[in-house]
Amino acid sequence: MPSIASVKKDLEALGTTGQEEILNYLEEVIVLGSFATEVTNEVRENRFSKGKVCPHCGHEEVSRNGKFNGKQRYICKSCRKTFTDFTRSPPS
Repeated sequence: MPSIASVKKDLEALGTTGQEEILNYLEEVIVLGSFATEVTNEVRENRFSKGKVCPHCGHEEVSRNGKFNGKQRYICKSCRKTFTDFTRSPPS
């Protein structure tokens, strides 16, 4: 893994246009990354405000069922279908 000093040296060698591209990229990653976390937390709060409920059958007994792509998965104890915080929501 490159050191911070070597990255700084490489950035200086890029010139103004390259540095602006890198800056835009970093702003996007940092700003949108934190925004995505906020949205995920808000969706989770709204979806489970009255307890965890299966979006397929409405049953209230669900269990955690591992993670996929960094998202918590759940499984319904009634219909046995799995879901995430975003199942059947507009961004899914």
